[in-house]
Amino acid sequence: MNLLKRFLIYLGILLVIGGLAAYHVLTDFASTPYPPDMTLEVFHPETPGNIPEHRVWQPKYPVIDIHSHPQESGKTPDELIKIMDASGVRAIVDLDGHWGWTGHRIQRKLEEYNLKYPGRFILFTKIDFGRYKNPDFVEETLQRLEESVRWGVKGVKIWKNLGMMYRDANGKLIPLDDPRLDPIWEKIGELGIPVLIHTADPVAFWQPVDRFNERYEELTEGGSWFDSYANGDYPSFETLMKQRENLLRKHPNTIFIGAHMAELGHDLKRLGRMLDEFPNFYVDISDRAYELGRQPYTAREFFIQYQDRILFGIDLYPETHVYQDYYRFFQTEDEYFDYPRYYYKHGRWKIYGLNLPDSVLQKVYYLNAVKILQLDRKLIENPSS
Repeated sequence: MNLLKRFLIYLGILLVIGGLAAYHVLTDFASTPYPPDMTLEVFHPETPGNIPEHRVWQPKYPVIDIHSHPQESGKTPDELIKIMDASGVRAIVDLDGHWGWTGHRIQRKLEEYNLKYPGRFILFTKIDFGRYKNPDFVEETLQRLEESVRWGVKGVKIWKNLGMMYRDANGKLIPLDDPRLDPIWEKIGELGIPVLIHTADPVAFWQPVDRFNERYEELTEGGSWFDSYANGDYPSFETLMKQRENLLRKHPNTIFIGAHMAELGHDLKRLGRMLDEFPNFYVDISDRAYELGRQPYTAREFFIQYQDRILFGIDLYPETHVYQDYYRFFQTEDEYFDYPRYYYKHGRWKIYGLNLPDSVLQKVYYLNAVKILQLDRKLIENPSS
């Protein structure tokens, strides 16, 4: 009986001690921070590496931004000029010269820009392919182009809708190389102005939106800028590339500028072959630093080899911090830093600086644009002269 009593006492003591130990373990576990489940949207790791950083506040040379939409900023020319002056930007190309009623919108915009800031804002016009079903569309467009150039327009902007969305009277997509449009491209060449043409989108937009698509995060956010073409009535990426090549081949006397590295920033070998074959073809770098900066050795060689065919631009509208991010990308050897406008989440990677030679910087920043747009070089280099 004494043995049983002692056993029960010991057992009770052990249970009490075990209970206290279990309580301590459970309360300690409950109070210890633990990574919660989180979405990819909020995941933004900070790099612990001690990597040198060289901010670039001003470019080495004057800058002409050939790809801009300043009207979308909602800012006045006075406000835009302050941003441009703070960023070392001598001039920007406004790609949104809408015709309006009898051309009055273009005339009014030119007057607004040139009244106080002649030479600082360069206007391109657009072609309204939504009027394609009008039997007088081509003749009307030729007339508008002539009048626009007479007023002071310096180029034409073509958006990706051509080739992907615009349809003719029979409901068929209008291809880029549609022979019915040949008189328009020929007229532009005769007028001596360039066509800045946005063809397609990044190739990932045609790939399945799954865990293998590096633009998954961007494509699943939705919005008109970030559409997937994997499932829909759209031409393939390759079809659009071939249509553009045929367009360049048919109109050798017209200068075409491929927006966004011609959507071939992921394949610089192919882009190089295009530049070799078509001397009337140029590219702008707008919103593609994220593609170029993750292949810095290849990109640097590309810029040196094709330094006469590349134009500077940032897309959207003037922003000082964005310009400075581009200057850092072009002028330094900084490593593993966020690409310009990283917050748009084009992809989860970092970029590396190209540290381009001065002679290349000078051409990319402004000399190539001066040549193509037939600007006064002296006014760009010495605006007070």
